[in-house]
Amino acid sequence: MKPDSKAAVPQVLIAHVVLPAALLDAAYDVFSQASLGEGVFLPRSALREERHDLPLEKGVAGFVLRFLRVVESNLPASLPVEECQGYEVWSKVLLKGAASFLHVDNDEHLRQRTGDVRTPEAGAILHLGPASGVVGGATVFDLADGACEASPFATGSWKDVSGQLRQPFAVPFVQGRLIVFSGRVPHVVQPVNTERSTPRVSLVANLWRRAPEPPHGAELARES
Repeated sequence: MKPDSKAAVPQVLIAHVVLPAALLDAAYDVFSQASLGEGVFLPRSALREERHDLPLEKGVAGFVLRFLRVVESNLPASLPVEECQGYEVWSKVLLKGAASFLHVDNDEHLRQRTGDVRTPEAGAILHLGPASGVVGGATVFDLADGACEASPFATGSWKDVSGQLRQPFAVPFVQGRLIVFSGRVPHVVQPVNTERSTPRVSLVANLWRRAPEPPHGAELARES
């Protein structure tokens, strides 16, 4: 399995408090109760022009588009954004006791159908919340050379999965933190210890040169 996306992004970039706290709190309330289902694919043109045909509820569309504009403004200049079709977007609610899943973001349906691993140009994770009360929940990247080619998928206990990381780099969970990373970097979320009423919630996007196979964003066991 040879990923067909070339690394064009510094491996991990971190931006802090990219949106107002009140807006993050409101989005947290929404996405902790209702996810984006299997995810959606939005063309880059949706970020620049008003559209009424987006596959998003009205109350969600505005925030998702604002999130993607923030992501795009934080992409490194070396990335050929103008050659990319758009963004795959989904939300993730993580509760205490969830299994750990080491992975690279990829075209899940293509991988299931053929075994090929096609990765996005870049990924982005926005920590929506909660503002406090989350113990754990860091996103841990494997920055080792060749990590994407060396069996980048593993599910199990944190001890077993984290033991496979050759050069771990942990980004702690902080509300409002945006992480932008190369689509070829394997990553896994550290287990969380939090109340069910205050789960760890993130909004995630992948930038694709060519859209993944539909339905976009399936297999949302991905933890990002």
